Amino acid sequence: MSYIKNVLKYIVIGINIMLTMFFAGSYYAGVGIIMGVISIIMSCFLKENKVAYCIIKSQIKKYDLNILSDRKEHNSLLVSIAFLIMAVKIGAAIAMIVEGAAIILLAFCILLVSGWLLMGSSSGMSVGSAYNISRVVMKIYLLCNSLIEKLALLIVKIEFLLLKIEKI
Repeated sequence: MSYIKNVLKYIVIGINIMLTMFFAGSYYAGVGIIMGVISIIMSCFLKENKVAYCIIKSQIKKYDLNILSDRKEHNSLLVSIAFLIMAVKIGAAIAMIVEGAAIILLAFCILLVSGWLLMGSSSGMSVGSAYNISRVVMKIYLLCNSLIEKLALLIVKIEFLLLKIEKI
């Protein structure tokens, strides 16, 4: 592999690791830091380990089997991509829990502000209305937040295309 391709590979791995830290640590920075450190260790030092192969195979469903055996110089890139995919999944799972709790907390705050807890239905607010308002607010937040995810997934698709692992 030429020097320029090697440098570009490590630049892409660096971008993948930063995105891994961003997605896994979007709500809890500690999770992102742990995923980033594990990704660095696996991508740089343990790229030909059986664990690395298992991570690649578990996260990248459509790939050419010959890439893993014939071109070992791509393993570090594949490991970083697999960790990026895992980070998106972990971030989504954490987000579902946090956002579900946020909707309930926001609905409670709306009920509290509207006076529903003291005056009941005469306050003009109902539990269903507060819940629906909080869902709309959360959907607006998620819409703004998902633009970055779509950009990262586009980067991963381009990387897969360049490695001839998966067709778009």
